[in-house]
Amino acid sequence: MALLPKSDARGDGVIVASKGKVSLILDKDRDGVADEEIIVAQGWPEIAPSVDAIGVAVDPKDGSIYFGLGTANYANGYLVDAATGKAGYRTSLENGTVQRVSADFKKRETVCTGTRFTCALAFNRLGDLFASEQEGATWLPNGNPFDELLHIQPGLHYGFPPRHPKHLPQVIDEPAVFEYGPQHQSTVGMIFNEGVNGGPSFGPASWSGDALLCGESRGKLYRTKLVKTAEGYVAQNHLIGSLAMLLVDTCVTPQGDLLLACHSGPPDWGTGPAGAGKIFRVRHTNKQTPQPVLAWAAAPDEFRVAFDQPLKDSDWAGAKEKIRIEAGRYVTAGDRFEVIRPGYQIVRDQMTAPRRWVEVQSLSLSADRRTVVLRVPRQTEAVGYAITLPTPASWQTKSAIAQKPEMDVALTLNGIQAMLESRGQSSRAVLPHPSLMVASAFTVGSADHQTFFQQLDQASDAARTLTLRGGVNVANIFVPAIQPGASLDWDIANDAFASRRMTVRQDFSANAPRELTLKPEGKSTTAPLEVSFALDSRTGILPVSSVKEDGTGKMPVLRGSLSFALDDKARPITPTRLFVPWASDAPPKKSDGETIARTDVKGNWLHGRRVFFGDGGCVTCHTIRGEGTAFGPDLSNLLFRDRESVFHDITKPSATINPDMTGVLVKFMDGTEASGIVQTLTDAKIVLRLPANVTMERPRGDVVSMEPMKASLMPDATAQHLSPTQMEDLLTFLLTNPLEPTRITRIDPPMPPARTREEVVAFLPSSGAAPEASTTLHILLCIDSKDHGVDEHDYPLFQQRWSKLLALADNVKVTTANVFPTREQFAAADVMVFYSRNSGWNAGRAALLDEFQQRGGGVVLLHWAMAGGDDALGYAGRAGIATGAGSKYRHGEMELNFINADHPITRGFSKLKLIDETYWAFHGNESLLRVLAKATEEGAPQTQLWAFEKGKGRVFGSIPGHYMWTFDDPLYRVIVLRGIAWAAREKDVNRLLELVPVGARMVP
Repeated sequence: MALLPKSDARGDGVIVASKGKVSLILDKDRDGVADEEIIVAQGWPEIAPSVDAIGVAVDPKDGSIYFGLGTANYANGYLVDAATGKAGYRTSLENGTVQRVSADFKKRETVCTGTRFTCALAFNRLGDLFASEQEGATWLPNGNPFDELLHIQPGLHYGFPPRHPKHLPQVIDEPAVFEYGPQHQSTVGMIFNEGVNGGPSFGPASWSGDALLCGESRGKLYRTKLVKTAEGYVAQNHLIGSLAMLLVDTCVTPQGDLLLACHSGPPDWGTGPAGAGKIFRVRHTNKQTPQPVLAWAAAPDEFRVAFDQPLKDSDWAGAKEKIRIEAGRYVTAGDRFEVIRPGYQIVRDQMTAPRRWVEVQSLSLSADRRTVVLRVPRQTEAVGYAITLPTPASWQTKSAIAQKPEMDVALTLNGIQAMLESRGQSSRAVLPHPSLMVASAFTVGSADHQTFFQQLDQASDAARTLTLRGGVNVANIFVPAIQPGASLDWDIANDAFASRRMTVRQDFSANAPRELTLKPEGKSTTAPLEVSFALDSRTGILPVSSVKEDGTGKMPVLRGSLSFALDDKARPITPTRLFVPWASDAPPKKSDGETIARTDVKGNWLHGRRVFFGDGGCVTCHTIRGEGTAFGPDLSNLLFRDRESVFHDITKPSATINPDMTGVLVKFMDGTEASGIVQTLTDAKIVLRLPANVTMERPRGDVVSMEPMKASLMPDATAQHLSPTQMEDLLTFLLTNPLEPTRITRIDPPMPPARTREEVVAFLPSSGAAPEASTTLHILLCIDSKDHGVDEHDYPLFQQRWSKLLALADNVKVTTANVFPTREQFAAADVMVFYSRNSGWNAGRAALLDEFQQRGGGVVLLHWAMAGGDDALGYAGRAGIATGAGSKYRHGEMELNFINADHPITRGFSKLKLIDETYWAFHGNESLLRVLAKATEEGAPQTQLWAFEKGKGRVFGSIPGHYMWTFDDPLYRVIVLRGIAWAAREKDVNRLLELVPVGARMVP
């Protein structure tokens, strides 16, 4: 929808795009009621989706109307005929274009081609047209996989479908101004941040004119700053909002507030037209509060965060311990606020990609108090870094929707290192872009960069040298990226155009070659850059004015830039293709992304857990990862702290005292005293929280005096009775977490709620107690390759996670096998845990299993591991029962009713509700089983858990295990861990139950 200009003689009106037409809805008498619909445009070929005309804008210069037409077939962009293999797509088609209609509605023409769905169109203050474009490679192999911001220009092709040497050889795909990642952001609504009728724009003045884009599928609000250069626009993006709803559109109010329109329901489409949405209003208050404006890597071991105003030392005292820095390929600021995301496999892959924590070694403020300087271990990995800073108390404001007292800023190793040498002096800066005009616009408010540009200005008449160092990705920008895991259906090496690399050009100095010779090393596409330019007032930089700190004022004319060229096609270098000199472009190492690796602790994690819950007494006052007593601070965030500070807190608890945990000594009239934290204080009563989270309530009249305690409520002697080994074990437990709950991305069916500790505690061993000493238990985990969909049957993930989990236990050795164990693996194991589809089953392997069971080996079968295939009856003779031809299944809610509640595996259980999958109609003789639990299907109870003995061998079978969340259910873990111990003929069937809470979904 777009508004007519106020000056339009026809009255108030809006242009609306809908299926099959674009309309002008008029309110001629301006009474707020529509009077007439005028058809602006219609008559294009119909497409299958219920939306075709989409995104509308009115050109402020001449009143012409622009709108988008959705692509003819988003799942078959080339319109390839399956029978002939020939492509039907032509750039002459109206679908997949942006259209222009003259102001009098008499003429319609195609502006550009190659668009998928341009959900929003808008003109910026320079009169250039932009579009938000939704990604297009979810199902397609040949490129264009990101949501994009496009600068719409006549005659260009924007990459959907992309150039193809066979199907579409004649086009060149115009790169996006910006690509929003990681994939599946679903950019929809877009506006430029301009005031209404001369009123204020939204946010700080430096935000004025920026594009504001809505990412529907993940509830994101982006602010994208655009700078126009001779070669095209360069963009810098910031995430400024994250919502728990689908963010569809936004607008600026006459008062300068921002309205956000949200739809209900899950991605991608929400609850549909009948769903209830919400509109939120966002206000910029406390405008005198310093704002973070830029974060960058100033050196391999130094991160900097610039603010637009000076900071107070007192606001940042003690802030170091509250700062968190996370790093990873898909890491960016505010990730923890992303609570909705679409259920695609690629999104799941993003969430499980490696992430790590970066230690903050020190915090200081720059001499001018404008920049926070963080010292970190050397960082060379070219990934995203998310810095979470505490918001000083004096900055915090009250809001109808509570705001977390933290600031998140994103940092990457993108940029270029610039060094200016003049009059024997040198200065350095890491710039976000080699165009000095672009860099000055992107660094408004950063005092460090302002100083650098001032030095350029001051040196304008002197002999000077500018040196640029870093790396430049010179891969062909006119070849769209492809979906991770996908591939081109043509050979890029045999395509003369696509296989060429970009040329880097400079215009810093006429005394240097126009084109730079840059060569990537090996297979890398990133070429090292180190080039110096002699500058003078005739051929170099000519700064004529400075940008004011509020972002207003005339932009400086800073000549000098690097740009890309391929033949005569010149384009600006996007910031994401530039890297600081110390950045490595090596791919991230493969990992399940769940273990926080540290080298500063060497203890035994499980023993440390025993200290926490036992001899250390920590559990008396503290919680950690959902367990413990909520009296003192929650210690879960110690993962972000360094060893020395945590050790100091344990051994000298009164050295620093959390302001929220300041104790009070209260004396009463009867002579008694109590030390605790005042929870309630009124004229009628006082309520104290005491250690162990005991509450004391007394009449206020009984109080003689209250005195703040100078010492911590934590006794100084807490650590004195711990041995060095126990202390190391405790630190290992506090500072590392071997397993987090599995990241789940599917939304259908919904993941069941986490268990409460109250539900689980009866099955857990006594706090801090070690299990009875036993011999080494050899467990072998056997899997197949993953078969089902997202978060289902992920056998490799199970093997990774449970290898870590089981290995935490004392005297447990874990080995792994794929498809089926070898004879040697059978010989070494006490118990086999199979989570697979049993694809390796055959007569030879049956014989191996027979030998194993005859000697007393234990077998645990989880979910589809009891599949017998063509030999279901034979497999049932060894497993107890098996699935095969005629067996049945159902996904969804299930309730296990326990038949043998006195069995060691199921003791203490009566019923258990899960969201998983049931099987029934088995092969085999169920009368030979010790049935442990059943679930009702087809009106009858069906076996779901069983125990079976064959000779000396024991078998435990569990049908639940379809969804990965089931393995993080602590009650299901009790059953499986007992089943492993029982099948292995362990004396103590509860031997492994210390592992139940580790990485489980459990809340206090």
